[in-house]
Amino acid sequence: GGGSPSEPGSPGRCVGGYELVECVGAGAFGRVHLARRPDRPSEAFALKEVPLTALSEPQAWSAASGASTPTPPPGAPSPPGAPLSRRPSRCCTPRGQKAGGGGEVGFAAEDALAQEQAAKDISHEVRLLRQLDHPNVVQYYSSFTTSAGTGSTLWIVMEFCSGVSLQSFTASAREKGLAKLPEEQTWQIFVQLCLALRYLHVEKGICHRDLTPNNVLVQSHTLAVKVADFGLARQKAGAGTAAASMMKSMVGTILYSCPEIVQHRPYTHKADVWALGCLLYKMATLRDPFQGNNPLSVARRIVECEYKRLDEVHHSEMLVRTCGGCLTVSAE
Repeated sequence: GGGSPSEPGSPGRCVGGYELVECVGAGAFGRVHLARRPDRPSEAFALKEVPLTALSEPQAWSAASGASTPTPPPGAPSPPGAPLSRRPSRCCTPRGQKAGGGGEVGFAAEDALAQEQAAKDISHEVRLLRQLDHPNVVQYYSSFTTSAGTGSTLWIVMEFCSGVSLQSFTASAREKGLAKLPEEQTWQIFVQLCLALRYLHVEKGICHRDLTPNNVLVQSHTLAVKVADFGLARQKAGAGTAAASMMKSMVGTILYSCPEIVQHRPYTHKADVWALGCLLYKMATLRDPFQGNNPLSVARRIVECEYKRLDEVHHSEMLVRTCGGCLTVSAE
């Protein structure tokens, strides 16, 4: 119904049965919109808008169809415009948060490479998200495509989260003059993160590899937690088995990288446990454990596990022990 503004993702436009309300984030892959459905007016959705020109044809087909290997039949058209999957799983972008990577790149070649990598990340992320169904992992609903003129757009429908990132949550506490989150809040958030990682590691064989305060969403009033952004996640073969799968790619954010990643050594899903320890420390102190004037000094401190330990004067014995247990150089 209604008129359609000329801008493809303009507020007020309807796509795939969803009405776009406002743009709430932008990144390398495109934009994220708050959207609603006329037949479910009480629910809010997040729609990721990804121009298919940023994806190769196999990537576009794979992202929209959910095929584990992109294999469109010879001469096949773009994936159809109707929703292709309604299986529950979880994903959202908090209001005011950027939905993707980085700043402007000065050279066209580098910009093209960054766009290509973002396209690969979003295609990979969709394939992982459609497998997931957990209350502490962002919820994926469906994917569909639309066409306008010579271009097509991939739309990824996700749960909309009205909360903030853990980064914003802890920054707000510091602005209020606090030195730490109340320990009860810290445990409430930490336990939910543990449940999410147990699900990912044990049941799905997935290592997140980018567990940072910006990728953890917190509902300010209920403290409900959701892990987001699976663009760098890796799923091992034989998911759900006890066999460790060694990874070698140097990914993620250095502040939350384990010593093995910093030293370019093979690592396992325990890299996420190290990052979890960094998040616990940040909630307990409102600061990152490993700090320095430049990435090299941060890397050295990580390798040597050099950080100001928590003390039992300001924190419970259990919190001190748990944080120390996560932030240990021994992979075990």
